Order: sequence, then structure tokens, then C-alpha cells
Amino acid sequence: MVPPVSYKDCNSALNKVFFDGRFAGQPVYLTLDNDMREEVGKHLRVEPDLVEAVICQRVGQWLDRRGNPYETTVDAVELWRRVGMKSQPLFTAILFCLSHAASIMAAEEDFAANNYYLRLAQVTGIERQRLSQHGKSTDMLWSALRDWLVLNNYGFGKPTAVAATTWKYVGKAMSQAVVRAGDRELFHDLFGRYGFSGSEIISLKEMEFYLSYWIIGGRANSRLKNVWSKPELRERVAEAALAELSKWSSSGPGTMGSRPSTGSSRLSMLANFVQRFPRQLLELHLGRIASEEASGPFKTEGGSQEFSLSSDRFGGYSTLAPSPLVASIGHRCHLVPASPGLRPLDWQPRLVIPLAKSAQDNLWVEVAKVSFGIPHVLLVRDAHGLPGKVESYLAIAAMKMPEKASPSDLPGLPLGWILYKDVQVRQPGMVPSDDLECLVPWSNDGVLSIGEGLQLLPGFYHASRPVMAEFLATEGPTRVEAWTQDESPRLIAWADGGGNTCSLRLDAARLRFPRGIKVKAYQDGSEQASAELYFRDSNSPHPLNRDNKGRLAYRSVVSATAIRDDASGIAVSGMEPSEAVPSRTGFPMETAGPLPDGVVEEMQVPVVAAALQRQASAETCIERGYHYWICETLPPGRPRNTPLEQRCNGCGAMVIILHRGTHQAGVLPPLPIPISRLSQPASPHANAIDANELLDALCFLGCGNWGKFQALAGLGNDPTSTSARQVAQDFFLLGFLDTELSPGSSAIKSWCVPRATINFIDDRRAFLSGFRSPNLLDAIKRATKQHAGRVFEEDLPGRPRMILLDGLDATSAKSAFSGLKDPLEREIAINDRPGDKLAGACQKLESIASSLRQVSIGRPKSLQKFDVPKARWIDAGLASRAGAYRWNEGYQVYAYVAPNGTAWAGSYQVVKLLAARAEGVSLWQYSEAQASFRATLGCDPPGLLGRVLVACSGLLPTLGRGIISYSNIGPTVASSVMSALSMENFDEGDHRRSQSG
Repeated sequence: MVPPVSYKDCNSALNKVFFDGRFAGQPVYLTLDNDMREEVGKHLRVEPDLVEAVICQRVGQWLDRRGNPYETTVDAVELWRRVGMKSQPLFTAILFCLSHAASIMAAEEDFAANNYYLRLAQVTGIERQRLSQHGKSTDMLWSALRDWLVLNNYGFGKPTAVAATTWKYVGKAMSQAVVRAGDRELFHDLFGRYGFSGSEIISLKEMEFYLSYWIIGGRANSRLKNVWSKPELRERVAEAALAELSKWSSSGPGTMGSRPSTGSSRLSMLANFVQRFPRQLLELHLGRIASEEASGPFKTEGGSQEFSLSSDRFGGYSTLAPSPLVASIGHRCHLVPASPGLRPLDWQPRLVIPLAKSAQDNLWVEVAKVSFGIPHVLLVRDAHGLPGKVESYLAIAAMKMPEKASPSDLPGLPLGWILYKDVQVRQPGMVPSDDLECLVPWSNDGVLSIGEGLQLLPGFYHASRPVMAEFLATEGPTRVEAWTQDESPRLIAWADGGGNTCSLRLDAARLRFPRGIKVKAYQDGSEQASAELYFRDSNSPHPLNRDNKGRLAYRSVVSATAIRDDASGIAVSGMEPSEAVPSRTGFPMETAGPLPDGVVEEMQVPVVAAALQRQASAETCIERGYHYWICETLPPGRPRNTPLEQRCNGCGAMVIILHRGTHQAGVLPPLPIPISRLSQPASPHANAIDANELLDALCFLGCGNWGKFQALAGLGNDPTSTSARQVAQDFFLLGFLDTELSPGSSAIKSWCVPRATINFIDDRRAFLSGFRSPNLLDAIKRATKQHAGRVFEEDLPGRPRMILLDGLDATSAKSAFSGLKDPLEREIAINDRPGDKLAGACQKLESIASSLRQVSIGRPKSLQKFDVPKARWIDAGLASRAGAYRWNEGYQVYAYVAPNGTAWAGSYQVVKLLAARAEGVSLWQYSEAQASFRATLGCDPPGLLGRVLVACSGLLPTLGRGIISYSNIGPTVASSVMSALSMENFDEGDHRRSQSG
């Protein structure tokens, strides 16, 4: 028996599954897979196999019984629009019902509008004629859902409803159901089989090429085969495959070549160009898109060397450390977990490895095949004349000749390999040998790229900077247009190009249309490509996740952690502790003697311990420089351009080729255009950032990983540079960011922006921290002036504009800002004496010791020991004595070795602190007369202790000669900080108890 369920119950249950943030930035389809169906069933207390029937029945009862079935809903949607679409959609269940009817029709393989309305009438109990007559109203509901998803910056998912041309009002529901949820997972076999990394830029036409072979080759189920047999639906299948690729990560199981690797995670090669002067460096890593999975340890089969996956270096990708690619990239890497519960890791080398620029990090990521016109990096095996063949091919296929580097030109490039940079190719008049098939794009479709600007999310750009839309085609004339996306689209900008390129500069500040703009690119009058662009700032921020995903709070002094609804006890967010705790007083101040002069802490250049040992596998292809291809024959009766699969009998690599009926390109020396050597970076210059723009971008996003912060800060991916980390540290100290560190390290794992807080440092003065937006600042200024206060703004180097309030006290401020909320509906917090409050809270949080984790140091080549009296790192052969150590074998590690020989990894501040305490050397001083707290540079107080000191003034510390100084520090705050720094009772037992608690 089905329990009583209302329409609102059904709508709420579907919203919880579709729009709880799990599909943030990913395509969201209004159909259920088995897990989602079970989840909805639990919400409704309905058996999973009855979910669709119950919901459709309630929808039928909810719709109007006369006239337009959707009239009442459409009226409610119009009201919902007028009040800003702040709540979740009230019509999700109706759209789900429309999609389910399309699913039934698709299952019957009878694609026709009449059949659709017949199935919709059956599931709702409403007459087919009325449903068909008022189908236009459903189009309004789909448009409303799209606008809501756009308004929330794809924080709840990306719209996927696309109308097919032959079904005007049925098409959007059809687009949800042509490929079912279970069918979409089958595409993972295609992605893994042909070496996709998830970073490919593939057009619909190119995806159709892959699908045509994959489906015809018998690897799809009967439903997909039947849908594919209908030409009018192939575009929908390709769209579904592209949507699945956009959210697919290479951490999922797939296939490598002809050998199934079920249960394995496929790794991709990552290349990072480190800009040093006078020569740039190349870093090669193996990694995958970062996930929440445990990260190791892993070992080679039969080997003892351990590897781990870490996202410390590049936030969007987890990389193997130590890197196995130091000496050779010609050996297969297969790693098995050293503990249960993890998947094996696998990477297979290739003779030619194309890499494309990642959308989420400043990295080049291995891809299966090049795409027309997109810049690539190529790594080519220097054997059997292969570089000569590549260069001959590029002479006829490249749009311009790339730069070339050998290992002597580019440190980090392994011996036996050649690198080509900025490779852009078209389909050639003559095809290359099969070994170079990955260098032939599927098509010459024009490429529309968006450059410059500050990208916040895919398709979303900050409104402070202009962007450049650039179109590249095989020939001209070309044209680029920008259109509004309102009910009556209008042309707002355009540019014409007589040749095969055309550029259109767009002023983002003038294009803040809520529904965004659409950029269209034309070749000889025919539309070839398009892109939707949205321009945002912190006035319309990304929505907060309903389950607090990405939100952080401090329950320990050193690092924030994810907010848990069931957590109890004191916590700190921004400048606010969750409860008041009196600060400690009376702790003895250490002022005797001068402090050691320190230096800014800089990361080491990675030094990899050893190359990955050769494993027993089919590696001869890479060593000899060519493959043994087994070619599939063209089945009788098939067209000559039917895609065919080729497999190497040696290494198992697979490619799909087309018989193009063209001649094969041979070696054609001399080259008509010479290839220049790799250019070197210009002389070093300071990386200047716009701190106000960066803060606004961070406030828009609300939270993110370390890679996203680096991308927004625009400071590159040089892991040894302190620039990005120093900016993040300054934002943290000022209360604009809360940061989560990777366990036992100094590496920032994630960050979030706390709510806006007005912090009173004395009876009449306050500074603003946390979230800010232009509209919120204007509201704060008006409210301050209305209550006889004043607002001062001060631009200080390297930090966001300081906002100071004067003339109000904490009590009057509560009245002045009562009811004032930020765009995310959070109230403004009033915080009196934040330094005292944070100092008290630190006494109740988990101690500094809780941030440590036990490690084994081994014999790293880059090992250094911290000389406490001199405050310098010095080279060390072995960690044979107690003290602070550091090393870098792919990512930076700091550790304290206790007198009993155990090693504990932590942030650099904490391990230096432990070493100084063990040697009886003070790295901190306090002067009550000057209200100043001083520390040795590079030994600044860790975690919240630094924020406690900054909260007393709202100012960053000043840097002197080897010393860092904090101002306006009272004795109570200083006493609390000194007490926390003393760590008098630290021992391993206390640490283990704090970790287990």
C-alpha cells in the first residue's frame, strides 16, 4: 500500500536529489538512476519501483482539471520569477513527469509527438488532447528551470533540456530521456578504451565519430543501438556523451588498450612549465582529477618503493609522489595498493603523447587525440626517425610551426624524448602513418575560444575584465557575433574577418545580462560554433551548498575542517568563535635576548629519489619507436569512410581511423618552415595582483580548492614560489579566508569565505572582514552614516581595501545593521574585541600538536635540517638527530623528529616551533610598552594564533630585517598566544589521544 504522498512531497523529494549541489557545474538530467530512485523512495516512503508511477499520479492530480493543465503552475512560476527565484523550483515534479513519459516512449522506440502525448496522458490521467494543445506551457517551465540554474551560476547543475527541431514542445522532454541514466554510464567504457583524460575539447561531430564505431562495434546496449539507428537522434546521443565526459574523471574504472583494467584507476600524464629565469623547467607527473578517495600508499608489483597520490601541488589534480617520470617515460606504470580498499593505478606510455591545456589548472594534460586548432604540447619518442616523421607531418598539417626542445634545452625533459610546444593542426591533404594517428583531428570544424578575462567557472567570467572571443576556421571569410539570450534576442556586438580568423572584444562590465549572452561564430555565412557567456561579481554569488559542502570551521588551532551538522563544542569561523571563552592571563612573557633573524619560508625544488623500476610489460613499442598494428578490415557493404579500429599487437594501444582515400605522408626533408628552439622566459618581474578583484572573485565562489585559488590569483603553478601561498596566508590572517590544510603539512587543500563581520578593536573603531560585495558595502555605508558614524577606505599594498568604521560602538552597530543581509541571506555579524575572543577560543580548540601525523623519513636526497639559532635550513644526510627537517620528492614535507626517533609531519611553523622548544631557543617576543608581538621571520605563529594577533588591529604584520611584527597587542592576548606556543606538555601520547578524539 502506498502511503499518502502530496505533490509538494514529490516535488521536495526530487529537489533534494536533483538540486542539492551534487551536480554543481555538471549536467543535470531529470531522470533517475537506481541509486537516485531508491533515495527518492526513502523520502516518500515508497518502494523504488513505484517512484515514477506515484509521482506522475500526484502530478496529474495537481494539474488543472479543465482548460490549460499548466495554467495555475505557470501563474505561480511568474510570481516566483518576480520575487527573484530564491526558493527551489516548485515545478520539478511536473518536468520529471514530462521526462518520464518521454522515457516510456523511448523504451518503445516509437519516437513521435502523438505517441509522447499518449504516454503522458496515461501516466497523469489527463486527456491527451488538452496536453497536446497546451504543450507550449511546458516550454515555459523548461525555460524557467534553465533561468534558475543560470541565476545560481550552475551551482545546482547545468541545464540539459534541448529541443529537437522536429518536436517543438516535446523535444526538451525527449532530450532528458533519449539516453537514460544507466545508459550514460556505458560511455565510460568508450572514454577509457580510447584513452580519454576528461580534458579533451571535442565537438559534437567529433564525438559522433567515436560513437559511430563504439556503438556499431557492439559495446553499447540494445537501447543505445536502436536510438543511434535513427539519424535525427544521434545529436542527442552525442550531447549526452559530451555531458558525461564533462563530469567523468579519469579516476573511474575503464580499459587500457585491449586489456581490461576493471577496478583500476587510469592515470594521465601532466606537464607543468615552471617559469624560471634564465631557463624554464619542465615537470612531468602522473595523476588524475582530484577525488575524495584515500591516496595511498601504492607500490610496484613485487617492489618496495612506496607512492602516494596528493593534491597538495595542483588543487584540481592529484599527482603521484615521488614522481615516477624522472628518468624515462617509456615504461608502463602499474601500481597496486599497499592496503585494502584502494584501486590499482595504471598508466601506459605512447610513442606520441599529445597534451592539451587543462580548464581547471595551469597544466597540460594528456589527451587521446588532438583537436583542430587547439594548442597542444607533444612529447615524441626520439627513436626510429619518429621526430622526423612528426615534423614532416606538421609541415603540411600545422597552422604554424611549433617550438621544439630537446633534453639539453629543457631541464626535466627525459632523455630520448623531444618536446614540441604550441602545436595547432588541421586535417592534412596527406595522412600520416598509423603511429601518428593521434595527431589527425577528426574534423576541421571551426574553434571558438574565449580568452583574457578572469574565468570564475566554465562559461562564467568576472565582470571587471573584458574578454576576447576568437574564432579560428580553415578559411574565410569569418564573423563573430554576440547576442542577448532574452525572449527576443538582439545583436549587440559583432566583428568580421576577411581571413580564417576573427576576434571580438567584449566589455564584461556592460554585459551583465541575467540570462547571459550567446557568442556565435560563422565561416562563409554558416554558423560553425557558439558559446554562452555569463558575467558575474559578488553581488550575485554562487549559492551555498544545502549540506554545507565546502564550508569550513576551525576546531583545531592550525587547520579548518569541513562543517558537520552533528558537531559539538567550540568552533571558529572567520573572526568569530561560536562561544565566548575568557582569555588566559599571567603566562610569563619571554623577552630576554635578541631574536634570530629569519627569512621567508620558500619551498624546495623537487628532487625525486629514484626512477620507477622497469616492470614486466609490453614496452618494446616505445623502445623501438613503432607499433605492430592489427588492422580491422572494412565489412562488406559499409561506406569507405566507416570508422575502423586498429590495435597494436605489442602494447595493446587502440586507435580509430577513417579511410580518407588520400596519400600517406612520408618524410619530406627539407622542411619548408624551420622549427625554432623553445623560447626562454623573459627577465623576472613581480607578479602584481588586484587584491580587491581577487577577493570579489573568491566571495563569488564562496569556497574552492587550492588549484582554483591559484587560477584566480593568476600566479601560475610554480610550486617553489611563495607568491600564491603568501597571498592566501594574508587573506587568511585578515579573516577573508578560512583554510583547510592537508593533514600533517603546510599545503592548502581547500578554502572558504566566512560571512561578513564588523570587528571592533576598541570602543569606537571597527574593521570589516569576511564576505563583501559592492551592494553590501553600499548598504553598510548608508547604515553607518544614518547612525552618525563614518566609513573610511584605505588602500594598502598586497591586501584588499581596508574598510574602517568610526563613531559607532558595538551596541549601536547591532541596531544600525539589524536586518542587513548579504546576497546569500546571511546576517552581518558584530564582533567586539575579536583578538580577545579568538585568543580565548584557541584555548579550547584542539592543540597545535593535533595537526601532526606520524611519518617515516627514509633517505630523501633533498633532506635539510633547521638550524634553530641561525633560523636557516642546512643540508642533512640523515635525520639522525632530534629537530625539524624538510624534503621534497614531488611535494613539500616538513617533519619534527622527537628525541626517541619518531617523526611527525606538520606545517613548517609547527615543526620549527617544536625544534625551538626542544633546544630552549625563543623565536617570539612581546613588548607591553610598545604593544608589539615580534617573531623570527619564517617562524610566524601557526594557524589561528596569527589571526588572533592580526585581529587586534585589522592590519597585517610588518616585515623588518629578519623579523615580523604585529601591532596593538594587549598583554592578555599576548599571554594566550605565548601559552599556546609553549607546548610545554607535548608528547606522542597526548598527540595520539587528540587524534583519536
